[in-house]
Amino acid sequence: MLGPVACRWLIALALVVTVQSVAQNIRPLTEPADWIGAPALSPDGKTLAFEGTRADTASGILLRPLSGGQTAIFAAWDEKDGSPAYPAWSPDRKAIAFVRNSCSQCNSEVFVKGYPQGDERSLGDACRYPPSWTPDGHYLIAAVPAKSFDDCHIALITVNGSRRVSLTRNEGDIVAVSPDGKRLAYAAGNILKLVNLTADYQVVGTPVTLAREPHAISSFNWLRNGHELLYQVWSNGSKYTRLASAEHAPSAPRLVNIGGNIGVSQILSDGSALGTESLGQSALWRIDMQSATHEAEKVRSIPWTDQLLQVSPNGQFVAFATNRNGPTQIWIFRPDGSQPRVLVSSIPPFGTYGDQTTVDSLSWSPDGKWIALLTEPGVGHGVEDARLFLVSAAGGPPRILANCSQIRDPTLWSADSQSVFIGKDNEHYEASYFQVDIVSGKQTAIPKLPPSPRDLVPLPPGAEQPHLAESGHFIYFEQREPTRTRIVMIENFLARLGTRRLSQAKPAQ
Repeated sequence: MLGPVACRWLIALALVVTVQSVAQNIRPLTEPADWIGAPALSPDGKTLAFEGTRADTASGILLRPLSGGQTAIFAAWDEKDGSPAYPAWSPDRKAIAFVRNSCSQCNSEVFVKGYPQGDERSLGDACRYPPSWTPDGHYLIAAVPAKSFDDCHIALITVNGSRRVSLTRNEGDIVAVSPDGKRLAYAAGNILKLVNLTADYQVVGTPVTLAREPHAISSFNWLRNGHELLYQVWSNGSKYTRLASAEHAPSAPRLVNIGGNIGVSQILSDGSALGTESLGQSALWRIDMQSATHEAEKVRSIPWTDQLLQVSPNGQFVAFATNRNGPTQIWIFRPDGSQPRVLVSSIPPFGTYGDQTTVDSLSWSPDGKWIALLTEPGVGHGVEDARLFLVSAAGGPPRILANCSQIRDPTLWSADSQSVFIGKDNEHYEASYFQVDIVSGKQTAIPKLPPSPRDLVPLPPGAEQPHLAESGHFIYFEQREPTRTRIVMIENFLARLGTRRLSQAKPAQ
């Protein structure tokens, strides 16, 4: 017979199972397009605002009834002020705030425009992040440029733009006011912080750290209960999502599977979530090098969480980068997906503050004992730095082997598995090539790189990570369809997370 303590544990467990078994339905609200920005639903739930481009090529912030129908331009692209982004409805539905940016070296500006077609006015410089309304609709809280630093800080701005008051000193990128207006959450690079607000929205007390990630936090939203925050992190081409408690800090945020590569922009009052989903099917293909036609055959589809698949030389294993556990890791499994194991639990960073390091390629040594791991900073165009690491296929920490330039194909190995080949660019973008000994790290200049698998047979457009396996019998490669974006609603989202009822339940004793 179970005692009272065990019974309470069983009741709590049953509650979790019941809540998390609620079906989740991802409902498309728009057709896939080349690009659609963060959507926002009006407080009355009737009108959708989002960044996009219409069929007539007019672009800007668009308005459309949630149920579908005609799309209207609310704030158009302007040659002087630039492109509008990140629409945010006022609590009374009478205005929409957004930011504009006219060039990559310019400060953005925060604007407010009356709905449905009122005057548009600038409230001054801002960082390119979404503003957040206070519940009374009298103020916006936004990240603005720091006077003597390249960083941003947070400011309280009157809706008429007559006054702004600094709330933090030299930190704060993305902000969100709690539903009751008593707390402010903000991201400072890779750190999610929480601070209390007075009745007139001044910061009081010391900020509390809720979460710390290896990469910069890209977005977050308060849940309607005001006790939890759902935040997302961009890592190696996709997002991962966590749920953090605003009541217990520090705590361990929970990894959340939201059902796809979806950027959540709003949590709705009915427990649904609104966001944009990136679509693009990816698959692993191979070409039989001994066939006469060299036609490609599909090996398997690749989940959106996985990329850079590399079949081992003997065809027994597959190494790949994945976001299944959140931040990018390197895994190995059998070609059928069995026997998965983590090979590299975290990617060595280039920096420490919201590091954006991405994995560029993986490559097995011909003897199958080593995997070359190429990473790059991921901070924007024009950055050519890259690092080449070596990790044992049996496991162990990665060891840095060389600094080099970005190379699209996987790292090339010598036939005896004793060295790799890298390329470097000088300040004039002139390339030179080196053979690197994997034991000593010694680099020997060579006239050119050896042929890559890409040179052996014509590959389809968009083929990535070409490599040979099974004694050169097959050339394997990935192919991804062009990425398309659509607005979706994740129905029963909070019920599936268990936040509606579990947040109100007392902990089991």
